Amino acid sequence: KAAGYDPAGGLVEKTGKTREGCATFVKRDAWRVVGFETISLKQPGDFPGEEGLSKFIQTQPHLQEALGKISTVGLVVTLEPVVAFAAVGKDGTTTKEKQDDEKKKDNRRPTVVANAHLFFHPGATHVRVLQSRWLLRHAQAARDAYVETESNSQTKVALVVCGDFNAEPFDAAARFVGSGTLRASDPDWALGSVFRWGGTSSRAAAAELLAIDPELDAFEQEQRELSRADPVDAELAPGVPTAQQLNALSQKLGRMAASWRVASETERGARLPCGVVCDALPVSSKEELSPLQIAQHHAKNGCTFKTCVCVAAWQFRRDANMQSGVALRGLSQTRWPGAEAAMASDETWGGGGGDTRNGMSPDRQREDTCAPAPVDGPVGVHHANRAAFGSGLEKETDDDDLNLKTDADVLSATSAARKALLAHQAGLRLVSSLNASLESDAMETIELANEKSSGWVAEPIGGCA
Repeated sequence: KAAGYDPAGGLVEKTGKTREGCATFVKRDAWRVVGFETISLKQPGDFPGEEGLSKFIQTQPHLQEALGKISTVGLVVTLEPVVAFAAVGKDGTTTKEKQDDEKKKDNRRPTVVANAHLFFHPGATHVRVLQSRWLLRHAQAARDAYVETESNSQTKVALVVCGDFNAEPFDAAARFVGSGTLRASDPDWALGSVFRWGGTSSRAAAAELLAIDPELDAFEQEQRELSRADPVDAELAPGVPTAQQLNALSQKLGRMAASWRVASETERGARLPCGVVCDALPVSSKEELSPLQIAQHHAKNGCTFKTCVCVAAWQFRRDANMQSGVALRGLSQTRWPGAEAAMASDETWGGGGGDTRNGMSPDRQREDTCAPAPVDGPVGVHHANRAAFGSGLEKETDDDDLNLKTDADVLSATSAARKALLAHQAGLRLVSSLNASLESDAMETIELANEKSSGWVAEPIGGCA
């Protein structure tokens, strides 16, 4: 307020337990708030043409579940310019003629500001597209309402759309807001189709970790070494993948990306160690603990692959079919596969990103919260090694041996991540190609029907049929 701004409608918070939301502030000597509305962005509004979309959502149980659980809200504010009158009467008032004259000199227009904080999950691209659509529809309704109050259909109302869209410039939500259309064959529909509520859940993964039998895990490790199996290569069979297959690979890729980040950030000191130690375990058993048992000890103390380098390393190695362990050394010196192309894309689209996330790919940039403040003092690989094993489990390693292990970890981790990423992208391309074929067939059906009916008809496509 000291700077001359007033809130328009106050802070609009999400409807759930998360203390997040959005607010719009207006400079009081330039704009006057004539209306504001808090809107829910979890279902279609009462607008013409939304009936078809509502029916489509009802045919998509996973999308319906997600929309039912999210708590996204938006704020739509209607503003009028405040005219600074130059001609003032002796009594401090102005005549209507003088007011009208000053308004004509002011070329600003009434403005509707639509502000929202959209759903965050990187895989829920379709949810953000729908939320963008509903936000724009509410904004247009506010513009129409203002024109009606003015009793002048020629009144032009400007529109400003802003907020945290959790979208890169090339994401479907940003493209839809910019162009107003999105084809049925758009790849982001395919990416959204495999989204599941609770997917890539670190808590669920921790529960699975605790449920593993150490003896059975040791047997599986032996069999894996003997067979040299590579499940990442065989993740998708030839042909169009099922939603279940794509979902499983998407969740695995999400775990790998989040685990990679935790290992990298901890190693370079951008993330604090979890603080869990193994001193509480019997002294005689420390040297016999397997990586699984160490990871389980951390998980019992509340650690997950999004918060603890030990669990993150164990989870990544398991998903990547690497040798079991509780450390991933050297990832701070390299980038997540595909990050270079993403950074080049940033330059093309004018996007940001930089190096704050150590080169995460665009579809994996928002897997967890920001890292805590760096640890005071120099932090190196040996520090990360101690954090991974916990107090009492430090292992002295000479530099040559450490470098060999680092190189092996980086090569294996990069190769596994790249294979998973390429398999995921290939699956999405196949689904997108199928959608394009369905769209083409539907358009042919529509054209034939139009010829017979001499008018417009609608034809269901794909999942809405």
